Amino acid sequence: TRVGCVQSKNPCPDEYVSGPIEEYMTQKNGETCQQIAKKFGVDVWDVIFLNQPLYGSVLQHQSWLKEGTRIFVPKKVEQPSENKFAPKWYVSRENDTPRGIAKKFKVNFGELLQANKRRYPELTGNSRLMEGTRI
Repeated sequence: TRVGCVQSKNPCPDEYVSGPIEEYMTQKNGETCQQIAKKFGVDVWDVIFLNQPLYGSVLQHQSWLKEGTRIFVPKKVEQPSENKFAPKWYVSRENDTPRGIAKKFKVNFGELLQANKRRYPELTGNSRLMEGTRI
């Protein structure tokens, strides 16, 4: 899938993200979100989440981007690797998302998804969970 040069209602993720972000312009045709995430040392799914309101569901981790495409990337913030206050299991409320749960308990989003992929193979950061889902 090729993505780029798309206008949107939300030109900047400041409206839906509270953490610090950086703006990156692709340098050549064919760059992917996965390459950009690796370059910045962040999770590819965070890059996709920040940019989905701009580019919609066509933006995937291996989507080829056009040169000059504006991509938002989370600034890497050093956090303690273990949060002693995070519960081992969380029982979701209606419409909770894995991204929101990770933020709520200050746990690594990628690790939360990975830990639950076996039980919920279709799970993404924006998945709306049913009330009572154990994650």
